[in-house]
Amino acid sequence: MRHVRGLRDGRFGITLGVGAPATDPVEGLPYLVVCKNVDGVVVYQELITYQPGATVVDAATLARQAYRELPLVYPQPYTAPPANVSQLVGVRTWFWIDASQWQGRSATAAVPGLSATVAAEPAAVLWSTGDGSTITCDGPGTPYDPGRPDREQHSDCSHVFEHDGEHDIRATIVWRVHWTASDGSAGALPDVDRATEFPLQAEQRQAVING
Repeated sequence: MRHVRGLRDGRFGITLGVGAPATDPVEGLPYLVVCKNVDGVVVYQELITYQPGATVVDAATLARQAYRELPLVYPQPYTAPPANVSQLVGVRTWFWIDASQWQGRSATAAVPGLSATVAAEPAAVLWSTGDGSTITCDGPGTPYDPGRPDREQHSDCSHVFEHDGEHDIRATIVWRVHWTASDGSAGALPDVDRATEFPLQAEQRQAVING
């Protein structure tokens, strides 16, 4: 079986059996196209009949390869009060993620004569609060500033716990993904989720009036 090697970095070579030297492909003969990522893992392979000038991998296939290599981050969550202290039942808890994580990411895959770039944009952060509620935030959220009065601050990403106990919080960034190729084609790919989980303790406190 003949193998086309080196598609990942744009170089071609043909293997004629184990240990055989590389040769130029011959028109009309069958070849096994094998694409590997930077770790040497096979991410695509197909048996083709070689035709000079024909692109052996289409744009959508390249896009799927780039999709698997997207450098998507897991959220770094923050709360106010901080997660290492107890939240108060009936008092609003703020949620947000690091603002630097709220930016697009991309990856590109290419063969000679064709490339596809996949772009992912953060669309929302979903906060599962461990008590049956889910908060959908359209941005990273607003950090709480302990140096400013509470009345001067506002968050659209918060939750009020109604029961005490430990709650398993899950912060999920939802990424919307699309691709474009050098031949003018384009399309959408499935959303990608990246989530971080952490515990949050809520407790009841009673006001005591003396005198």
